[in-house]
Amino acid sequence: MLKAQPKYVAKSLTELAKKADAVLVLHSAEEEAKVQGKKINEKVKAYQALAEPTLEEKRDAVLLFGRSAASADEDAIDAVLGAVLEEDPKKFLALLKHPDINQLLFLKKLHKAGFITKKGRGYYFEDTLIGSDEESAVEYLKDKNNNDVVLTLKTFLAGTTPVATAKNKKTKEANND
Repeated sequence: MLKAQPKYVAKSLTELAKKADAVLVLHSAEEEAKVQGKKINEKVKAYQALAEPTLEEKRDAVLLFGRSAASADEDAIDAVLGAVLEEDPKKFLALLKHPDINQLLFLKKLHKAGFITKKGRGYYFEDTLIGSDEESAVEYLKDKNNNDVVLTLKTFLAGTTPVATAKNKKTKEANND
């Protein structure tokens, strides 16, 4: 009879928190212990991953998570990353192990420095859409056909050529033609 109304029955305490209409819970201490064990193991793996990076890599991780630290002090950075980890250890690990983490970090640094702008979900270099979302912008940066643009962006990020100079150069070239 209880299984005939699955909308009103949660199969665990964890599921109960997610089901707004549930009025009953089928509780198994053993199952709950397994769920809690998995959560603890995820946190342990995440904390192990947090212990590995250098200070600079930790600063980069703060940027990847879209956060900022109160100071550049390692303890402040660890506190920010620890808070992110506690919110969602699985997401924390997934981002740190992202297959395109270098390109993603490059994109985030470019955006933070103002070399790439974001309108809605889209990413733009000057007036050119390089991706309709973060994933496609990363793909753009990986594409070998875009090496010239990527090299230009790397130069900008290194601080050797300001964006305004590049725009002015294009404008002058167009006016000279």
